[in-house]
Amino acid sequence: MLATVSSWIWQLRCILLSYLFSYTGWMYNPKSIKTWLWALAVKTVSGSRNHGIRGYTDALPSLPLPDLATTMKRYLVSVKPFLTAEQFATTQDVAERFLKNDGPKLQLRLNMIRVQGRNWLEDIWLRIAYMRSRSSLPVSSNIYCVGQRARPTTVRKTRAAMMVYAVNEFMQLYDHNKLPCFKTMKMIPVCNGGYQFVFGSHRVPGLQEDSIRVTPNAKHMAIMHRGRYYTADMFAPDGTLVTAHEWRERFAYIEQQAESGEESVNVATFTAQDRDTWAQQYLRLRESSVNSASLDAIETSAFLLVLDDAEPETDEEVARCFMLGDGTNRFFDKTFTMIVTANGEAGTNIEHAPTDATVWARVWEHCLHHEYYTSDGDLLATDEPARKLSGVVELSWELDDFKDELETVRQSNIALFKTVDKCVMHSDFGKGEMKRLRVSPDGFTQMVIQLAYYRLHNKFSLTYESASTRMFYHGRTETIRPVSEDSMQFCKSMDDPSVSRLEVARLLKSAIKTQTSRKVDAVVGQGVDRHLLGLYAMAMVDGTTPPEIFRDAAWSSLPFDLSTSQTPTKLATFWTPEKCCLGGGFGPVSKTGYGVSYIFNGEDTIYYFICSLKTCPETDSKKLTKQLLVAMDDIRNLLKGAMAAS
Repeated sequence: MLATVSSWIWQLRCILLSYLFSYTGWMYNPKSIKTWLWALAVKTVSGSRNHGIRGYTDALPSLPLPDLATTMKRYLVSVKPFLTAEQFATTQDVAERFLKNDGPKLQLRLNMIRVQGRNWLEDIWLRIAYMRSRSSLPVSSNIYCVGQRARPTTVRKTRAAMMVYAVNEFMQLYDHNKLPCFKTMKMIPVCNGGYQFVFGSHRVPGLQEDSIRVTPNAKHMAIMHRGRYYTADMFAPDGTLVTAHEWRERFAYIEQQAESGEESVNVATFTAQDRDTWAQQYLRLRESSVNSASLDAIETSAFLLVLDDAEPETDEEVARCFMLGDGTNRFFDKTFTMIVTANGEAGTNIEHAPTDATVWARVWEHCLHHEYYTSDGDLLATDEPARKLSGVVELSWELDDFKDELETVRQSNIALFKTVDKCVMHSDFGKGEMKRLRVSPDGFTQMVIQLAYYRLHNKFSLTYESASTRMFYHGRTETIRPVSEDSMQFCKSMDDPSVSRLEVARLLKSAIKTQTSRKVDAVVGQGVDRHLLGLYAMAMVDGTTPPEIFRDAAWSSLPFDLSTSQTPTKLATFWTPEKCCLGGGFGPVSKTGYGVSYIFNGEDTIYYFICSLKTCPETDSKKLTKQLLVAMDDIRNLLKGAMAAS
């Protein structure tokens, strides 16, 4: 009876909290009386208890569907800087016709989806942005993370054992809802629905469209080493986790096996290809019951560990290793792949379709902060008695008919990976100084990127900046469009001696203000791009020619040549800069552009991960890196001078 009453009370709280959390005015007017009263109500209804990482899902509001006219207005403002007067006039006319004709019908279809569920975008985004994309994963979709600055051990099997135990510990804490829910402003919980895809999830190739295979409560993991695959139970017979010492024994056995046998051809080689080609090979592999059983073992595993023979030393080598591998040793379809190199570097490669970096950042932060070693890099001693555990099981393959094909694909992968131009750099100051300069650290960094790009290429490009919409049920991301007429005026004036430094500083702050305003719109579900994607999806339901607005130059001829994202960090109370992840990255969205990821490592450092393709003669990651460093110093000095003058 007590449990029933308690459940009713919580359900009532969820209803009240969902109503309160749907108020987004606090983002626009944080100091208003209305916001103060709202915050008081939220704290009162929420209570002091944190209900855990899985406890607030039902209390989150549904993702809002933006007003059609408002989206069109914002869209026009965002594309105007990139169009000539004649082009913009054409786009305006197209938008007006869309508002009168096709737009309302498509909006009605979206609204019907909205009222039938809690997130009108969820399936549309997954299918169009990921499942139907036919591009290869490693360069165009997957993301990666690196470890901390100093390797705590250089012994691969020791590092792997500790990291695997830490991952399994996180999985168990999540399953039992013993991880606290992260709250924005310590009040607003974020949606943690994405964690259901962290473990036991796998992208399965399909002709024309892929699918996600999810195995809830997966109990085994997969291990890859020198082309050979193994599985191992993560739990002992008594239900407790396999310990780090026990994992090290297993990994030592796998390494010993590899030394005594030939390296096998690796079926993972196929996963770097375009999706349709890989899908055809996948179906042929499945014709063998032996191959099918081994694929099932990998696909249903909680995650995949790669014991890599590489020994990367520089930041760029480490980043390339975790992003690409050697052309054979990354199973890019696996949602979560952990990689430990021969010299003890640890990182991840993530299949991006089911979830986003904001989710993975917390998993990885937990792992890096729960590594414990002796001063000489060994596992801490334990007095636990030895247990009789099931051993690792090697998977079998029938690949004789695929050997020539695998070798051809391996060479193709190597050629593709050689086109990736990767750079990593860090600054001598971070968000602490940016805040002392009285500007938003994210806004500061975005203007650094814009200035560096403009100086290098003497032009502006449409820019994607990722915003999290996890304040809503199953929210994922929205696009911030940081380039504006304000940011363009700032960049042009920065090197113009006829413009006073105070005026340049004013233009900079105006540009940051515009970027911040657009970021707020995106975070509260009022961005442009996801709404337009939804409208496009509704138009294509009939399989007819898309409306004119989706054939207009502003939509079809403006690629996101700058794709940028800030990696979240400091997501738990145990965070320290010494164990902080240095960041990660991704490839460019456009073949003529850059992928730029950045992370604030505490208050005093920022890391950039820059990627472009050498197949484009205009892009150059090293040159952009140098311009970023110069732009950071120039903007810092500009703001310092303006503060001194005032």
